[in-house]
Amino acid sequence: MRQQHTFRRSSLFVLAACSVMGLLVLVGGCPPQTGTPGDPNTGGDPNTNDSNSGGDPNTGGGDNNGGDPNSGGNNNGGGNNNSGGNNNSGGNNNNGGGTTDPNDPNDPGGGDPDDGSDINTPAPTDLDWEMLIETGEQVPDQTSGVTFAVFGNPVIDAEGRVAFWAVYSGPGALGHGGLYVWEDGTLTRVVHDDPTDTGIVPSRATDDYFGDYDGFDPVLQDVVWGDGGRLLFVTDIAGEKNSRGIYRWRASDGDIVRVADLEQVELLFDDAAQGAFDPDFDLPGVADNGLAFFGVSYTYISTQGSGLDVFKTGKGVFKSTGTAVSVVADSRHSVLEPGDVPDQDTNVYWNTVDTLSTVNGDGQMIFGGRYTNGDGSGGVYLHTGGTSYRVIDNRSPAPPWPGLSDATLRQVIADFSIGPNGHIAVEGKLDDNTGAVVRETVVLWDFGTESWTELRGPDDLPVTELLTGVSDDGEVVVRTDEEPYLMSESKLVRIANDIPSGVSPSDIVWPAEAGALNNAGRALIAYEYGDGSRGLGLWTGDETLVVVDAKQNIPEPEITVVGKVDSPRRDRAGRSSMLNDSDEMTFRLVFVGGQQAIYVARGQ
Repeated sequence: MRQQHTFRRSSLFVLAACSVMGLLVLVGGCPPQTGTPGDPNTGGDPNTNDSNSGGDPNTGGGDNNGGDPNSGGNNNGGGNNNSGGNNNSGGNNNNGGGTTDPNDPNDPGGGDPDDGSDINTPAPTDLDWEMLIETGEQVPDQTSGVTFAVFGNPVIDAEGRVAFWAVYSGPGALGHGGLYVWEDGTLTRVVHDDPTDTGIVPSRATDDYFGDYDGFDPVLQDVVWGDGGRLLFVTDIAGEKNSRGIYRWRASDGDIVRVADLEQVELLFDDAAQGAFDPDFDLPGVADNGLAFFGVSYTYISTQGSGLDVFKTGKGVFKSTGTAVSVVADSRHSVLEPGDVPDQDTNVYWNTVDTLSTVNGDGQMIFGGRYTNGDGSGGVYLHTGGTSYRVIDNRSPAPPWPGLSDATLRQVIADFSIGPNGHIAVEGKLDDNTGAVVRETVVLWDFGTESWTELRGPDDLPVTELLTGVSDDGEVVVRTDEEPYLMSESKLVRIANDIPSGVSPSDIVWPAEAGALNNAGRALIAYEYGDGSRGLGLWTGDETLVVVDAKQNIPEPEITVVGKVDSPRRDRAGRSSMLNDSDEMTFRLVFVGGQQAIYVARGQ
């Protein structure tokens, strides 16, 4: 059985809170184009970032100060929305550049031919499995007999590197857990909370170390791959001063740099009492030029106000160049200085910001938020080039959203994602501006056509859930009529047509769970038997291959849990997810008795 770990708040915050309590006892749309979604070049150039972006090779997340020309963006830091990637990225001349027939729903190449970014590698017909590590095995850089006890869910990058958090135990164990990367048969420790491993935390005192992971559960923390083997992770800091932050490790040389920490975020709040700021970080990821985005839920003690009013809470989305941290959208700042909600009046303010956002390699970040005093109550927003724009919101009656026939987004957003070429998928509810007909839906924005497409199933059935991120061709996997479909503006393919080998269609259901999609149009989808047994299938465009099946004992018998990516926002096609463009996929398995293992399956 998976061990449970209790989250423990910062001791500094607890001490400050106790002091204040003693006092209380004593004193009692997208980028605007005439008001509609449009091309970010009309209001914020996606080929550049703001003056603080670009990264610093000695700090933050970035190398080469603005994007490596061999990565997904050009030297100006973000790539071009209207291109399909340069010669070294998302669709070079050797990758085909489009389907033979974009109107053929059975064409496995996927997407629109003018995107120029299809990966037309042959579809796999078989799989090969490799167990990378299992509980009970020796932990690197620990004394003999210290073994792995619990794993977090792994993520894989474009080169097949697998990263995961783990908790360990055993006689003489130094610390409690760490972050590990598997590459080409070698398991490397990124960080662990060995209290003797001091002086290695960037920009901190020599007594500080990564940890303590006894009270701060590492396996629950975000870890995200960026371009070029850059790995971002959330961690606690212990030692001279307890803290928390986001750091970047580089696979090429093991270099670790600070992306953002508690103290940098605390400085953005003028009324925060020193040492009394307590954040929880969510990590959407890093652009190819090194600009990192992250969310923070926080509580702090204010130097202003009295009584219980000194306790302030909020949520926000922030960005970091490594040298500078700044606000993208934050509820506390917005209350104090209204007027920062895109395409709303100057008295409108954020009452909450969804901390789990998502970003593509070009540095285009999508986030959700709710607001007060505005037209409507919430929406999805794009931040690019240093400016935030409204993508779509739930104002009523709606403006003429291009392609949606004057429909109103009735529900504040349920889920969303952005793809490598800027396609945006949003899950919500629409009505016909009268409220008489409300339907669940997923809508897809295309910067090329500057229009929305409402995705619909066979016989015009509504789409009810977004299951994956968006590929470079604007494809997504969604659920309609309780079955998974691959869809785009011009494609509708029923994945359930090709049931995995050895599985009867009447025996399984396709739950509304996150899966993964790569830029070759292959999809990793969860399924479930009536008795609760779990499975994962890889849809290749021609068939569905069994990746994991607890009932068929694939790849091992006695499987009880399949651990995987849990949100479309964490599924960055081809970059950081549980499936990459080489048809390599990673997942965590838990077995009867509580043993765990990290696996990779590879398409053959």
